[in-house]
Amino acid sequence: GLYRSVFAGLNMSLSPKMSVAVEYLNRGLRDDSTVSGVVRFQPIEALSVDAGVIGFKDFYAGASFNLSTF
Repeated sequence: GLYRSVFAGLNMSLSPKMSVAVEYLNRGLRDDSTVSGVVRFQPIEALSVDAGVIGFKDFYAGASFNLSTF
């Protein structure tokens, strides 16, 4: 498949509302190794905001809101 080699990740909590993560992919879509990182902020339990870099070249940001009806 797409991921034919080693994948490793490390997620570390800096505070109750903030964490950082680093991922390593030995051989992925571009046939070279990739190291990526993300910072995740969770101001309330239902909301999570992420910002990171893919291969330390491309930037991305996103947010998710989880609403429970039960």
